[in-house]
Amino acid sequence: MQDQYLLTALRSRFANSADFPWEAEWPLHAEQSGASVLIAIAPGPQGLSILLTRRTDHLYNHPGQISFPGGRIESDDASPIRAALRETEEEIGLRGDQVEVLGVLPDYATSSNFRITPVVGLASPDFVPKLDAFEVAELFSVPLGFVLQMNNYQRHRVQRQDAVRHFFAVPYLGRFIWGATAGMLAMFAAFMDVQNQIEAQLTDARRSGQTDLGASASAQAGSGVYSGQTR
Repeated sequence: MQDQYLLTALRSRFANSADFPWEAEWPLHAEQSGASVLIAIAPGPQGLSILLTRRTDHLYNHPGQISFPGGRIESDDASPIRAALRETEEEIGLRGDQVEVLGVLPDYATSSNFRITPVVGLASPDFVPKLDAFEVAELFSVPLGFVLQMNNYQRHRVQRQDAVRHFFAVPYLGRFIWGATAGMLAMFAAFMDVQNQIEAQLTDARRSGQTDLGASASAQAGSGVYSGQTR
C-alpha cells in the first residue's frame, strides 16, 4: 500500500514541477560539459527502491564511488533523456522501453565542470540486470522511502585549497553515498517533499473510509543488492 502512495505522489509531483527552487553549491554556466543520469526507481522485495551503481576501482574518474547510471551527452543524443537511457542500458542492461520516464529535475552542476540533467523514471518489474564489467562493479538499491526522508542526509565540509567545500552524504547500511550523487538525491527528496504529500493522501484515504494505509516510508529497509550478470 505504501508503494501506491509513493507512486501517486511521484506522478502528481512531476505533473506540477514548475514551482521548485533549488540553490545548488556550484553555479550553472555555458562552459560546462553536458551529462545526464537516470534516477531509476524499481520494484523489489523491500518495495520501491532507487538503483545505484558502484564504479569499478580501475576507472580514471571517480573509481569505486557510488553513482547513478549515466554519462556524457553525445552529439547524436536527441536529448538529455535519450542520453540517460542510452548510458543506462550500456551500464546495467535496463533498456529504454523498460523505463517510464516521469520527468527531469533541475540541472545539477559539479565541481568537475559538468552540468548534469537528472532524469527520473520507473523501471519495469521484468528488468534483469546485465552489468558492464568494465565500468560497474556492483548494482544495488536503496529504499525510495529512505531516500525521500531529508533527515537521513548529512552535510559535510572539506577544505580544498583556499576554499571550504560543503557536500551532502546519505549513509545507508555501511555504504557512504556522497558528493554529486547524494546532492542529486537530496534535491530529489526536497523536490518531492514526500512527507507532506503522503500525509495529504492518508488524510484523503481516511476521509474515504480506507483503513489499510501501509507502513511509514521511513521504515523501509533491506540490503537490495543485485548480483546481475556481467558482459
